[in-house]
Amino acid sequence: MVLCLAVAFAWASTARAQKKSAPGQAISDVAISIPSGKSEKWFTAPPEQVNLLKSAAKSQTTINLSYTNVPEDAKRAAEFAAGIWKSLISTTVPVNIVIRMESLDEGVLAMSRPSTFFMNFNGSPISNVYYPVALAEKLSGEELNPGNPDIVCSFNHNMPWYFGTDGNTPLAQYDFVTAVLHEIAHGLGFSGFYKDDGSVGFFNNGSNLPAIYDWYVFNSKNQQLADKNLFHRPSVELHRQLTSGNLRFLQEDNEGENLRHSEIFAPPVWNDGASIYHLIGGNILMDPFTAKGSAIHNPGDEVMSILSEIGWEAVTFDFDVLKDFENPAAELPVEVGIVSERNIENPIVYLVFSTDNFQTSDSVQLQVNHSSNRFAGKIPLDYYVGKLQYYIKLKVSSKVYHLPSMAPVKKFTLRIGPDYQPPVIAHNPEKIITIAEPELQISAVATDNIGISSVKMEYRLNGIQKEPVFLKESGNDRYSVNLDFADEISKNYTIEYRLTAKDEAASENIKTLPSSGYYQVNIFCPEKPVTSYSSDFENGPDDFVTADFSISKVAGFHNSILHTRSPYPVSAHEDEKYNLAALLKYPVILEEGGLMLFDEVVLVEPGEQGAEYTGNLFWDYVIVEGSKDGGRTWLPFISGYDSGADELWKSSFLNSLVNNKSQAVGNQSMFLRNRINLTKNNNFSAGDTVIFRFRLASDNAVNGWGWAIDNLEIQKSISTGSDLAAYKGLDIYPNPFNRQFYVDFPDTTVSMQYDIEVSNLLGKTIYRHKGVDVFHNSRISIELPEVERGIYLVHVTRGNKTVYMQKLVKN
Repeated sequence: MVLCLAVAFAWASTARAQKKSAPGQAISDVAISIPSGKSEKWFTAPPEQVNLLKSAAKSQTTINLSYTNVPEDAKRAAEFAAGIWKSLISTTVPVNIVIRMESLDEGVLAMSRPSTFFMNFNGSPISNVYYPVALAEKLSGEELNPGNPDIVCSFNHNMPWYFGTDGNTPLAQYDFVTAVLHEIAHGLGFSGFYKDDGSVGFFNNGSNLPAIYDWYVFNSKNQQLADKNLFHRPSVELHRQLTSGNLRFLQEDNEGENLRHSEIFAPPVWNDGASIYHLIGGNILMDPFTAKGSAIHNPGDEVMSILSEIGWEAVTFDFDVLKDFENPAAELPVEVGIVSERNIENPIVYLVFSTDNFQTSDSVQLQVNHSSNRFAGKIPLDYYVGKLQYYIKLKVSSKVYHLPSMAPVKKFTLRIGPDYQPPVIAHNPEKIITIAEPELQISAVATDNIGISSVKMEYRLNGIQKEPVFLKESGNDRYSVNLDFADEISKNYTIEYRLTAKDEAASENIKTLPSSGYYQVNIFCPEKPVTSYSSDFENGPDDFVTADFSISKVAGFHNSILHTRSPYPVSAHEDEKYNLAALLKYPVILEEGGLMLFDEVVLVEPGEQGAEYTGNLFWDYVIVEGSKDGGRTWLPFISGYDSGADELWKSSFLNSLVNNKSQAVGNQSMFLRNRINLTKNNNFSAGDTVIFRFRLASDNAVNGWGWAIDNLEIQKSISTGSDLAAYKGLDIYPNPFNRQFYVDFPDTTVSMQYDIEVSNLLGKTIYRHKGVDVFHNSRISIELPEVERGIYLVHVTRGNKTVYMQKLVKN
């Protein structure tokens, strides 16, 4: 029999959260592409599959590109290159790639690496060997680093690039499509951990173990370099091999005999980023040196053969792990799908099982159903009660595959008999609803070893117990329900609720959240609108409705502040945020150019370099939002931001990470003044009556100290009416500036004199202009060509009062 299926799907385990330092995880050095400086006219056309994709066929593979500082024509070229790879590889898990244009050393055309490697994951073909994350996700059938990129590529923007996709690359330019294809190939598997310091060779990771590409590196005597019985690591002998100029990537057939090999770049002097992870051959995609005018738009058979060997054409299992059950049975039906991206002949599938921890074992050969290409059989149980361990074994010629991949060391476990294990339930509590939108939207994720019978919500209004409601299952173990309290609550009501998950066991095991008591829901009911608001937070929390925010004195700060819980909570789910919020009770009627100012410290997890707000790589963030409809919908005044908004915040957060939590603590000296023009974007206009909300959104991984706010001013009057008019209409621009900037004052019919002072962050005055009469000159030009690059403060004063202050950046 020949088995051939097009789409790979593997048994999946629980996904790892982003940035968690999981066992069996490592990060490699970057691989680099070197500009040869030579010019050579050469074109290799894309594979035929690309044209098929354009016309009719749909690839099962998703490749997502995100960009940093990449021009539009380069994006089109990158998408074209990604489309080529999409036509050649197959995976059910999206491959997320970051493309960056930045200034690199003149000897580097481009560089890339997998964002991380994993080993010993479920579906791993070889134990104790690292796989690049995109390949590990393909083999496991699931996201192993959700929210993170899988491949990170950087391209030197100082190089002369050709962004066309036709392969007609001028002799004076480097072909961008070729470079993107090359760098993605490194991320897919042309990468690993071999390293040489000039005297000894070793694997550059904490486990001293190879990557899957490293596993196939042999010398001319067909000796495997990763065989520590032949070559110790670190060792001088391994150094000699790595710089021998005589290494090859060796591939084997099903009978274990060598079929072919590819020559590997291994120069006599180790070349960081180029040695080992490139091929020798000339006019091939994975050559370490790239010539101008050369366009290679097809990875070629040699590259594809190597990727196939390391796992991109894999044999995997389509199998749902057997759930526990309570009633003993004579036998248990089993069904397994075998999925391959190449033809495999005469596969034999066994289920191997044991009831005594594999002191002894038995097996059942599963029989193929030719119509479904699935294998089925029955485990003889004879009404056994207790623990059953098992694994699946596939034999194809002389090759053997297991599920779990490290069986029989690792096995699946099935329990038969009475169940007393409670379900697992995860929920991000809802803590605020508004009187204008009094709907409580509840969702939870509930799982159980036997199965979930129900997820119930019990709730109380003003202490009175109400009839419970049941959450509906919406797939992926998620349950949800919406409760509308429009006719039941008012300003002074209290709402409390809890969730209970019950399994399908005869004993009806339950798990309740919270474990005791109820979640408390605050009801936001706005006060009468005002035209301005200010607070130094010394008078307590009465002006705000909060969820995981407080107003109190905190160590390290002089006075009371508005601040989040510390450390702030993380989300219970991978695919949603946990929201901490503080809502100002007083809606504000906006004025044109109205300003909001406050001091703040932001110590929340920063996103990846170049990540943009709302992007997948923008982790935790804080945001100031407004609602024009009483709290039904919310819009941002400015985009969300994180600790990356200030270098001190960012370095403090990242330099004190311990076990996925930053130990950094905010203090008074870390305050920065934030200034927001409330009508600058299109979300809000003069005359809008707006509710203000401060929100911290947290994912399910890294967390830290949180967010603190003080000295809040929303359209605050400065002193007299004339001062207020001047304050609202004053503008300083451009920001950043190069040689000069301007101070624009509003038109006035009376003589008004102001002083302008520019100081550095240490308080030293570097410029002063006294007695500016804006009646005669409403626009002042200030030239500072000699001052150093950095951040400065511009103070505008009238008399002894500061009417305007702005942070300005000098480029």
